[in-house]
Amino acid sequence: MSRDANLAEILARIADGLCVFDEAGRLRFANEKASRLLAEADEVFHARISRLRKERSSSRFEHFHSENNRWFEHQTHPDADGGMTIFSRDVTSRHRLEEALRSSEERFRRVAEGSKILASSLECEKTLPELAEFVVAKLADCCVIFVKEDGELQRMGVAYSSAASMKPEPDLDVDRVMNIGESEITLTPVSRVLMPIVARDEVVGVLAVISERESAFNVDDIQLFEELARRAGLALESARLYQETQMVNRLKDEFVAIVSHELRTPLTPILGGVYMLRSEPRDERIFAKALDLIERNAKTQVKLVDDLLDISRIISGKLRLNIESVDLAAVIQSAIDIVRPAGDAKGIQIDINFKPLNAPISGDADRIQQILWNLLTNSVKFTPAGGRITIELFETPTHAEIRVADTGIGIEADFLPYVFDRFRQADSTRTRVHGGLGLGLAIVRHLVESHGGTVHAESSGDEQGSTFIVRFPLRSVARAKMGS
Repeated sequence: MSRDANLAEILARIADGLCVFDEAGRLRFANEKASRLLAEADEVFHARISRLRKERSSSRFEHFHSENNRWFEHQTHPDADGGMTIFSRDVTSRHRLEEALRSSEERFRRVAEGSKILASSLECEKTLPELAEFVVAKLADCCVIFVKEDGELQRMGVAYSSAASMKPEPDLDVDRVMNIGESEITLTPVSRVLMPIVARDEVVGVLAVISERESAFNVDDIQLFEELARRAGLALESARLYQETQMVNRLKDEFVAIVSHELRTPLTPILGGVYMLRSEPRDERIFAKALDLIERNAKTQVKLVDDLLDISRIISGKLRLNIESVDLAAVIQSAIDIVRPAGDAKGIQIDINFKPLNAPISGDADRIQQILWNLLTNSVKFTPAGGRITIELFETPTHAEIRVADTGIGIEADFLPYVFDRFRQADSTRTRVHGGLGLGLAIVRHLVESHGGTVHAESSGDEQGSTFIVRFPLRSVARAKMGS
């Protein structure tokens, strides 16, 4: 094989395109790739090559060959005899990488802008509408942000482009996305993306983005919507935590104010009793009245301090129980005997319905009496004169159940879930009439749960009375659970 033939074979095998034109513009050589490019190239490419050949210019340029959807870099080199050699290299991969980088940078920039909006305030009523406006300004004809509040989906942000013809907003099947927690993407006949908004591993809303154009969103757009939905979930969680913190701080401030008031309240009559003793030391009637006044209010203050100490022990985990076999009926009766004078003073009828227990319970008798005392004291306090309190004790297959029902002021439905919480009280305008720290029920819940039991409250609402149900496990059941 001749030297020229060997060279031609080598040039034919190289991956890049190579072609040679003579001084008259005739094609003298082209390997397979160059032949294919020249045959398929558009008029713009051929016109440029013709101009460069006539100008005898060296050049490097890139051209998109739409016929095969690829980018090529072409280098032209004039020859000494008036011809031209052209090298062509496929640079599609580089172009795609550069485009991907540009898209990624643009996506990150948009994510950063969206994040800045969400971080601008902890009030989602302000930031979510702004986020919807941002999405519409960049990519869509409509954006709706749904958020679940109190079990219902609310539209927290709605925005339209000026050219959108879909007002009012289109019907969106967000329930499916809420239920399954997966995105829903439709690109025909209109483009529609529904992204779940997740906070605390729970779907709490939906980001809905709509365009009236078909296939309006690409992969980068959908990834952007997904990231914005994720960050909206983080913003909602941050807002929730902020609101909870604000509420706790407010409740603590209220609690401190109540404690200050309640601890001071018994001191006034105590000082009054001391004044009575000093002013009339020999009058037996005044002496007895003063002692009764001092004793009653001192006991009130001791109870307030005891409640504060119990809450402190509960919070620090230092509350201890002295576990023994407990005669539950006797303990309940003792608590009733303590509160009966207060009930009699208001003309409240106290009914008792005890059914014998076939199995004892284990617990701390003093603490169980404290539980019942707190519940009964509340019933006496919140039941008007002439009302009724009913205490029941009976046995279920697994528990001893105590019910304390009254005909008092009741518990409103919106407060019922929080009735056992620390630092929580119902409407202060009502509870301040009756006084107290509002710690009793928090202590009740902790003591009951420390015994392995449960407690909950029932009420039909304002002025409908209330019922507190306490359940303690029977000893045989508790032992069976320990054994298993």
